[in-house]
Formats: sequence, structure tokens, C-alpha cells
Amino acid sequence: MSHTMYYDGYDIAEVLTLLEPLPITGFHLSDAIRGKDLRDSTHLPIGQGDVDFRSPLALFDGNDAVYGALEVRGPASGISDTLAHLQSVRNLS
Repeated sequence: MSHTMYYDGYDIAEVLTLLEPLPITGFHLSDAIRGKDLRDSTHLPIGQGDVDFRSPLALFDGNDAVYGALEVRGPASGISDTLAHLQSVRNLS
């Protein structure tokens, strides 16, 4: 679930469908915005871009064998904001 996949025009649902037959053990999380300069529109705190994380989080919810790497460019508050946003998205599922 790389930010560049989204930036390059792939939707998370498309990526997950392609990967579905494979055993997923980890993924990379960051938000992104399509149509802006790559340097300014990737590695955003989750919730500041356009990526919808509900379906992938629901897919892996309760699976303690899958790990996510969170990559956020910016201050430490971006990481805590991202974690809070992921928790709220997870609770909405």
C-alpha cells in the first residue's frame, strides 16, 4: 500500500485484489494526494491526503501476524495525529 502506488494512479482496492492470493505479513502506510508534486504529496500524516484506509485496515483487523510500517514526513505530532486517525478509522469500520 505504498503512497507511490496511489500517487501513480492505483487505488488501494486494486492493489489488495492483486495481492489477495499472497500471504501479506507487512505493509507501508502513508497518505498521498494525486496530482500534486511527488515531494509535496506523499508521506503525509494519514488523514491529510486522499487515501481511504478503511478497507485495508478492516481486512487486517485482528490479525496479529501482519505489521504496518508508518512513514510520515514532518514533526513528531504527525505520527501521533496519524495514529489517532487510524484508530478513529478502525472504529468506524
